[in-house]
Amino acid sequence: MSRSPTLCHRSALVGAGALVVCLLGASAVHAGTIYVPYTVHTTRSGVDLETKVWLTNTGPNRANVELLFFSIGADGTSREGGLEPDTLSIRPGVTMLFLPGDAQRQGMLEITAPDGVVATARLVGEHPVFGTELGSEVPIVSSENLIPGGEVGHLQGWERTSNGSVTDLGVVNLSHQENPCTVKVFRVGGSQVLNTVLISFPPLSDAHFPDALGILGEKTVTDVRAEIECEGDFYPYSLLFDGESGETLFATPSGSAASTLQPPGTVPPAPTCSAGAVPELTTITGTVVSRPADARALTRP
Repeated sequence: MSRSPTLCHRSALVGAGALVVCLLGASAVHAGTIYVPYTVHTTRSGVDLETKVWLTNTGPNRANVELLFFSIGADGTSREGGLEPDTLSIRPGVTMLFLPGDAQRQGMLEITAPDGVVATARLVGEHPVFGTELGSEVPIVSSENLIPGGEVGHLQGWERTSNGSVTDLGVVNLSHQENPCTVKVFRVGGSQVLNTVLISFPPLSDAHFPDALGILGEKTVTDVRAEIECEGDFYPYSLLFDGESGETLFATPSGSAASTLQPPGTVPPAPTCSAGAVPELTTITGTVVSRPADARALTRP
């Protein structure tokens, strides 16, 4: 379904008519640069899907926010040919809603904002028959939730069924260089689907593979998991399309049991240090907490 950008209260066109900005009342990231993968306005199985991104300035001062949209598979480090971020100024307490304007638009949104700006994104759609609103939260990718290069990201709950349900694979390459990755897919019993797949992604890009299990030759299968490992920093995600309801759900990387949380009645393990190392500590109202010295931060090219 094609439509041009529309106006909510006041509007500003961002880029070449690509986004609609709607001023709302006021509410969920980190100073620096963040990314919204799978920022789309597209149609799938008759359902019109659109990514909505809310930005709120929770700080006391006006915040200048820079936005840049680039298409699926594009090299995000290439800023030539007039491809420059658009700057918006958000007053304290104000929320702005961003919508992709053009139909069949698919890509990733780069947001650079000062501390105090928070973001939330949702993929929404309307069922063509029942008119019910469908939706799923879209992850905000930052230095806090990326998968570091050399580590493995796990995605679970993949399926491909006879009623048309399929699973898409998405990978955001956060490295500013080409990023070689491996993808391994396993059935519920542990056997691997085909062989390990080798893929190399363009610098700072969002790659999307519709019906990933179909690409691997699977006809019907459920409860499949995937392991993705890249040389550079990355963020994997899945999109689960329900063939009956038309619902689309995001699946983010699996959580790990490597947690310092403890159930009641247990004594937490003492912190360990390498030989000769002294942890940097900060005391807050009598509680000693660790302050990591290697905090990561995403930066634009």
